[in-house]
Amino acid sequence: MQENKKILEEIKALVDLFTGEQKLYFQSLLSPIFLMIKNNGSFEASVGWVNRLKIMLSRGYALFHQKNSFPLNTISPNAICFYADELGILDQHIPVYRELLKKGKPVFFVVHKVSLYNALREKGIKSLFVFVNPLTRLKGRWQRPAVNKNLQHITEKQIEAIFSLIASNQELPQITKYIRKLISIKKPSSFMVGHDMNPSTRLVSLISKEHNIPSFCIQHGAIGGDGLWAGEHVVDHLFVFGKITKQNLLRSEIKSRIHVTGPPYLQTVIEKSRNQKEKHGSFIPAKNFDKRILVAFSGAGHGTSQKHLEKQIKAISRLTKKNEHAGFIIKLHPKDKKENYLELSGLPNVFVLKNEDLDIALSIFDWLQHCDAVITGASAVAMEAMILGVPVFTLDLMEEYKAVDVIKESVTLHARSIDQLQYLFDTWLVTPTAHSAVLERGQRFIKKYYTNIKEAPQRNAQELLKLTERVNPSTIQYH
Repeated sequence: MQENKKILEEIKALVDLFTGEQKLYFQSLLSPIFLMIKNNGSFEASVGWVNRLKIMLSRGYALFHQKNSFPLNTISPNAICFYADELGILDQHIPVYRELLKKGKPVFFVVHKVSLYNALREKGIKSLFVFVNPLTRLKGRWQRPAVNKNLQHITEKQIEAIFSLIASNQELPQITKYIRKLISIKKPSSFMVGHDMNPSTRLVSLISKEHNIPSFCIQHGAIGGDGLWAGEHVVDHLFVFGKITKQNLLRSEIKSRIHVTGPPYLQTVIEKSRNQKEKHGSFIPAKNFDKRILVAFSGAGHGTSQKHLEKQIKAISRLTKKNEHAGFIIKLHPKDKKENYLELSGLPNVFVLKNEDLDIALSIFDWLQHCDAVITGASAVAMEAMILGVPVFTLDLMEEYKAVDVIKESVTLHARSIDQLQYLFDTWLVTPTAHSAVLERGQRFIKKYYTNIKEAPQRNAQELLKLTERVNPSTIQYH
């Protein structure tokens, strides 16, 4: 934790060496820059979207844009703009968007990924599409600033990599140009963005600040009590799932205002998953085993070191070899990669998958409904599993998750060693009720963690509308 804090402090010390657009992009890339340094200089492991940009075909992208773009002049002035950059974020945004439509409020979506555009179109929602051309040549040359800081955790090579990423970035400048044009022409009343630690949504939040337009974000994933990243939120208002998360954030240096509004995605996603359980179950492997175990780590990153992830994988490897009657489905987080699990490849009871490996988009609840237990580290999957009553094993081999709520509250089957994981797993297999007290605590905890589940879409919409309308449109500055 202390090392992470020092790395973050040194990165932020570099921000002031940049000016203008470079500083804006540096601030937007704070999270992937942190991950790059944690991964010893490799951006490839940290920012998958950089690699995705390289393989996009400019001609095909341009053709898509020409045929499908929703004209800007059809958008109402002073509307609320939803800006999403991940498919999972749509599950949060769409219920709130529809509640605002019911109230007759002008709202619209902006996306810059074809997958998001298509997902919205399938749900009957039109959106503005930001055409990001990966082959665009940047105009001019940017001078790298001199670094005269005394840095202990960032090497000269990493500083060069940071500058190269900022100077050669093709995505953020084009999004910046589009959002500023949108603000100039349509003057949105507020922005509801996705997770504001992601580069493009963080960028949109920062641009909205330039124009005194309020920005909002709905909690994405678990927010623990260590407070490391809480102070780095850039949105004006953060909507959270319950009082536990709010209390965690208030103990930190967060600058955003916090509002308990509940999880708008939860009720809809769970109902959809239950209604299509049989259909979706056909896509999930390991059907012929006595037990199906979902393994869902979050990859190396903000809360998990690469060394820790490697130890966790070794623990899973041993567990799978000693329990050949059980099928282990390893569902990879977007920032994780299959190369980390090579020692498990070839084992007949192990299935390593990313969502895109399937012919259908599945929610985490689709996976959970077809598994008997979950093994994770500090992922929000733990809380989502508890909602369905699925037993949760958490594995912390390097004491990196001490501030995680489910571990602090002792509501999971928690292991601090490989032997302890094996013992807990064995006793659960033989006597599932042996840990009933832990599972019951989990049920009580989850009711405090998530509040207003059924009313969450309405609560989020009401709060967004109330806070947006507090801003006098005549005071908003447009450049």
